[in-house]
Amino acid sequence: MAAVQPVSLSSISKLELKHILVPTDFSVCSRAALKQAAAMARLHGSDLLVLHVVPPEPMIQNALEPATWEYMDLVGHAQAQMQQADTEGLLAGIPHQLLVESGALEPVISQLITAREISLLVLGTHGRSGFKKLLLGSVAEKIFRLANCPVMTIGPCESPSLLTHGRFQSILFATDFSSGSMQALPYAIAFAQESASQLTLMHAV
Repeated sequence: MAAVQPVSLSSISKLELKHILVPTDFSVCSRAALKQAAAMARLHGSDLLVLHVVPPEPMIQNALEPATWEYMDLVGHAQAQMQQADTEGLLAGIPHQLLVESGALEPVISQLITAREISLLVLGTHGRSGFKKLLLGSVAEKIFRLANCPVMTIGPCESPSLLTHGRFQSILFATDFSSGSMQALPYAIAFAQESASQLTLMHAV
């Protein structure tokens, strides 16, 4: 295993989360992720990009084929769901954009992270599979692995009361001392410093 460089507390700067991306499939878990992202945006003065990705339109010869109408229904339904989320007041006071894109989920997210200079990606997950549930289980893991920015995942057991203030009372940092693990440590320390929260470091043998 490669040697791991120690992390200096003096080298850890304040978190600057300018742009937060929240992909959504309009599920309960995606809504929980949106609540957390909204709280983080208010705390850090960030702007918020809410994204829904519909599958690409199937290649057909006749423009009046049922598949085309079904695709248009999917896009229209997604846009209506986005507007409903916007009118509920969850994003009130936060600079935000609602975006409906067509294509494969992972490439669309990867391109947006780069193009919009995303500072934080917030994902909701509850461990199932299937295309209709876009941000679940293995799909969320794929997004997590391809993202070149910090990723926060919100699980199904998250308490709703913890998703409204953006600050953290206590933080658990689990490490195996690998280089990947050490890349996460500065973020854990920065979150702990800004929230004046307790930070626990853990290694399991």
